Amino acid sequence: MGLPRHPGLQPLSRQHRDLLVQAHDLRDAVKGIGPSPPEAARRFLRFWARCGEDHLRYEENELVACYANHCDIQHDDAIQTMLRQHTAIRHAIEQLAEGLGRHHDPTVLIKALGEVLEVHIRHEERVVFPQIQERVPGAELLALPPRSQ
Repeated sequence: MGLPRHPGLQPLSRQHRDLLVQAHDLRDAVKGIGPSPPEAARRFLRFWARCGEDHLRYEENELVACYANHCDIQHDDAIQTMLRQHTAIRHAIEQLAEGLGRHHDPTVLIKALGEVLEVHIRHEERVVFPQIQERVPGAELLALPPRSQ
């Protein structure tokens, strides 16, 4: 059973589930399960272009901005960790895209990216979201701009 999630955060949690599936697909490709590592990388990059980057931007521009009305995010370790992870994820994806463009074997990069994504999503679901639910009034979470499901 999943962790209880406020309805205003449920669309983000559903997107986390989709990102976890992608992370597992990357890790499986490294193990020889499913598509080859280059094909898994291309599939992931298509997925990322379709919705991944928008997800991170939404968290930064909407969710964290809302949360900042209730606490000092500059001194909130969970939020600072989340934002550092966003930077690391973007950097890993840039490296992956560049490596594929140069026809380099993406195996090491997709393994690392899959691991970083999983750690990040678990951090948000187990630490950041519960903190936000505790400190932000439910009406404000419901008032966040709508997200695609």
